[in-house]
Formats: sequence, structure tokens, C-alpha cells
Amino acid sequence: REYDHIRNRLDVLEALAADAETYEAASRANEAAHEAVVMANVQNAHRRRLAVLCGALYGWQAIEPLWADPPPNAGPGPESGSLVLAGAPRSRAKAFVYSLLRPGRGQIYQGKSARGLIFSAGSLAAGVAALEYWNRYDEAAGAYDLCVERFEAAESVPEKEALASACRLLRANADDERRNRAVSIAVLAAIWGWNCADTFFDAGDVRVSRYSVEIDPRGAAVAVRF
Repeated sequence: REYDHIRNRLDVLEALAADAETYEAASRANEAAHEAVVMANVQNAHRRRLAVLCGALYGWQAIEPLWADPPPNAGPGPESGSLVLAGAPRSRAKAFVYSLLRPGRGQIYQGKSARGLIFSAGSLAAGVAALEYWNRYDEAAGAYDLCVERFEAAESVPEKEALASACRLLRANADDERRNRAVSIAVLAAIWGWNCADTFFDAGDVRVSRYSVEIDPRGAAVAVRF
């Protein structure tokens, strides 16, 4: 929505510049249009990053069924009325790959559902925060670059002094946003790395197999945990 708003403003400014009757009016409209172009590019970069994130999420949903485990082989047991389930052990390497592609998925595969949900939610929150701080840094850097351009184009000394003070403030703000972006990316990387390393640790007394046999007055049944 912000990008569309800037694009609409840019169209209006370009029309004003084309219809301007004086050089000063056209110059002001062109300067404002240039600022709108810079901010539109910032928002467009933010949209591309969000599109990549959404594409990755939907892509994982498309390929995840190919990784699904087959059901256990079932056969009659040596005793009458018994059933033997022949399952495969949980592979830590496979769990690592799962968590590398999508945080928390490897823990869910291993039966550590609570940890998996925590890593999934934590990585998603950290990723959204990193994208937001990245966008804020781009906006701050764009504002600083525009101020520098105005400073270089200024002709009078008082105007240059005022713009120099504004540039210093904008530079400090851009540095703060860059630091925030770096911290948010580091937090995301730490959560992602911890999530991958956790696949090599045991779940304690949590049962690894998601298949179990339940018996009640109505009979026996095979329960599958997801």
C-alpha cells in the first residue's frame, strides 16, 4: 500500500512538472519526483524481500509431501491377536536437513513438538523483525542520500549549513538503523543455528516414535501423532 501511494504521488508530480509554466515550478516538481522515485525504490526492494519469503514458505509446502515418511510395515505377530509394527529409526541427519530448510520441522520430525513450535515461531518473528529493520534502514539511508544531494546542489552558505546539520542527523539515524538491522539478522541467524544444532540432542524421556498402539474396551488401534 505504501508503494502504491508513492507511485500515485510520483505520477502527480510528473504531471505537475510537465504542466509547469515556470522553470522554478518545474524544478521543484522534478526534485520532489526524484525523492518519490528513491522512496519507491526502497519500498519496491522491501516488496521483493517479502515476495521471496512468501515464495519460500509456499515452496516448502509444495515439496514437503515428497519428504513424508511412509507408514510402518504391519504384519501378524507370533501370538494370536498381536500386531507387529516395523518402523524406521529417526535420522538425525534428516532432522538436521529438515530444520535447515524450515526451523522447527526437524524437531517435529523427531517428536519434539514443543521445541519445534518454539523454533518455528521464534524464527518467524525474528525474520519479520529483520525484514522490518532492513526496510527502516533503507528508508533512513535513502533520506540521507537525498539530503546529501540537496546539500551539494545548494548555492548559498546559510542553506549549506542548515543542510549539513540535517545530513548529520540523518546519518546518525541511518547508522542506528543499520546497527538494528545487523542485530536483528544476528538474532535470526542464532535462532536458526540453535534450531539446527538442537536436532543432534536427545529429547529426554519423550518418545521418538510417533506410532503407538492404544487399547480400550472397543478394541485396539494404531495411533499416529503429528
